[in-house]
Amino acid sequence: MHLEILYSKAEIKLATVLLAALSLVPLQSQALPPWPEALRGYWKEIRTPEPVPVFCEHTLSPKSGPGWRGPGLSGVNHYCDSKVKHHICLRYSGKDRRACLVALAKGINDLIANAKQKKLNNHPMLPYLYTEYGNFFNEAGDYFRAIQEYLTAIRKNRKYLPAYIRLADAFIRTKQYDKAEKTLKYALKIQKNPRHEAYIKKKLARIKKLKSKS
Repeated sequence: MHLEILYSKAEIKLATVLLAALSLVPLQSQALPPWPEALRGYWKEIRTPEPVPVFCEHTLSPKSGPGWRGPGLSGVNHYCDSKVKHHICLRYSGKDRRACLVALAKGINDLIANAKQKKLNNHPMLPYLYTEYGNFFNEAGDYFRAIQEYLTAIRKNRKYLPAYIRLADAFIRTKQYDKAEKTLKYALKIQKNPRHEAYIKKKLARIKKLKSKS
């Protein structure tokens, strides 16, 4: 039986257009398994498109970030699990994304907690770890919690530039433009790379525009 007998040509054309459009819907909008289910699996066997620190010894992703410095801590695997699975959370939206990111952030906190337990409060990796911890909350939309973690990272190392950059971003998100500007101006003093200088100045110019509109 021909389709024209059941539906008009206009209806068939409309259905064809809709099916074509649905095929272009991004993965985030399509049905996904519950995020806890998606996070299952051994992290070393998961391929991720995102850079993972070299100390995670992960062969299925690009390498970047610092090498491990200072004494070892228990819980590095928890941190690496969070980093490798981070991209999975980004497939989701709204409450699911936030819950997924906050759940993974616990893996980073486990490593930080181990440093506290061993009384390694000045461990050289802590500024990096606190900044990473803040990044998960930042992406989850909890900007004020992220600000707390970035400030902790800075207290651990007053010259840790990534924490200043991320802190300024969180201040911008919360429309605290004066604090963002002050943070970046200090970052400008401690940076030692022309590329970083250009990047910070670009952000300062953006803040200036935002302040003029507010």
